[in-house]
Amino acid sequence: MKQIVLTLTFFNLIFYAPAQSVAISEVGVTALGAYYIGDLNPFVHFKQTQPGGGLTYRLNFDQRFALRSSVAYSQVEGYDSKTGLAFQVNRNLSFKSHIFEFAAVMEFNFFDYAHGNLTRNTIGGNTRNRSAYLSPYMFGGVAFFRMNPKGRLPENDTWVELQPLGTEGQGSENNNKRPYSLGQLAIPFGVGTKCNVGKYGTLALEYGLRKTFTDFLDDVSGSYVDPDALTLTNGPLANSLSDQSLSTPGYPINGTQRGFSNNKDWYVFTSLHLTFRIGNKNLCPAAK
Repeated sequence: MKQIVLTLTFFNLIFYAPAQSVAISEVGVTALGAYYIGDLNPFVHFKQTQPGGGLTYRLNFDQRFALRSSVAYSQVEGYDSKTGLAFQVNRNLSFKSHIFEFAAVMEFNFFDYAHGNLTRNTIGGNTRNRSAYLSPYMFGGVAFFRMNPKGRLPENDTWVELQPLGTEGQGSENNNKRPYSLGQLAIPFGVGTKCNVGKYGTLALEYGLRKTFTDFLDDVSGSYVDPDALTLTNGPLANSLSDQSLSTPGYPINGTQRGFSNNKDWYVFTSLHLTFRIGNKNLCPAAK
């Protein structure tokens, strides 16, 4: 319910913003690198960054505010074996998941940024009123993303979808929780720097975190289920991918810690946006 209220509030703020007749629209492409922070990578940023891409639309309301929507695709992954932490190395879990994301964010420019400017120009003869061709900015908004965590079977090096298996007993008498949803909401926020490329283009480099409301991006959250009970209710494949411990596999009994359910997962995009203006209107006289 909180996620729905947050989404409605954000879009209400967006459409309440006064639309300017001189607003500039831009469309373009995005190149990005993605990584995740969660149970299988709790601390290290930029680790196992994966490439991705997408499309971007930006509506500049004025020199300070812009609305940006985007669609993006990438992949995140994590490996206990690469952490160097004894508990995780012995747990020996791994995952990878695609990320399909639709996001809508508001950008705030720290300078009076004017699309199309190639120099720092004076507006209307006022030396105190200058428009910038480059500006740092911050952004925040809401995103919907779709994930699909997969686990690796070491015996044949294949990757298997984990959510239908219920590796922690979801959907059975071993766990009273329902299977988690593959579609989730996130809160994207971050910082960046944008600059004009000629009179029609904008190049923006940004770092954006995504706070999610799920702990199952990596399919690891709660406790181990008794292996015999899990095999009986969810099948041997679920049991095999639930417990891949290096020492005494099958030993963990019902209730032994498998993940940290109080810490939700995050994913992060480092993005490069290249957009171009639609139409002929300029944001201010200095951009002509």
